[in-house]
Amino acid sequence: MSFFLAYHDSKRTAVCSDDRAISFDESGSPVPLEGGRVPKFLCVGGLIFAVLGTSDVCANLNRGFERMLLDHPELTVAQLADILFVALKIDVIRRFR
Repeated sequence: MSFFLAYHDSKRTAVCSDDRAISFDESGSPVPLEGGRVPKFLCVGGLIFAVLGTSDVCANLNRGFERMLLDHPELTVAQLADILFVALKIDVIRRFR
């Protein structure tokens, strides 16, 4: 199970995450991956982007969204939410075809 916890008020934000890199065996039990830490969040500009799930998905989404945010710093949180929803919907459709 991935873990991410965030606290914020008007002056500060505190974030913690387990960053464990895992996979799952045939029975669904978590198996640690060697050399493995996968950040469950990234900070780009004034935004904290959190991704929870399997390590490969977290790593791919973090890389993609970091590139997008660096290339397009003008995007708002609402725009990012819309983009994420569409991107995840496309990914789910591709996986289950």
